[in-house]
Amino acid sequence: MHQRREFLTLQKNGARYQTAHFVMYAGRLGEHEGSRLGVTVSRRIGGAVVRNRTKRRVREYYRRTFKWMLPEGLALVVIARGGAGELDSSAVREELIHAAGRLAVRFEPRTR
Repeated sequence: MHQRREFLTLQKNGARYQTAHFVMYAGRLGEHEGSRLGVTVSRRIGGAVVRNRTKRRVREYYRRTFKWMLPEGLALVVIARGGAGELDSSAVREELIHAAGRLAVRFEPRTR
């Protein structure tokens, strides 16, 4: 995701799940069929090196791990909170997988 209005729409209308260091929003944005990811890391997290490393980690774990947990066509926004820049890779991965799993359950088709 690249456009500000997509981020804001998802934050307003999407399902939300919060961990200690990340907030994750998920929802459908319309005609897009593939899954999409948006990452927000503010200056409060750290300098440019820390922010870019955090974004790279989130994108990599999305691509390798939890993209497959989510239903097709779901858009996802990940917002880093304070302390996310100091986490090691395994802690970032665990928090993101946990949040994605909780959000995926909300978008599964209901069966009787």
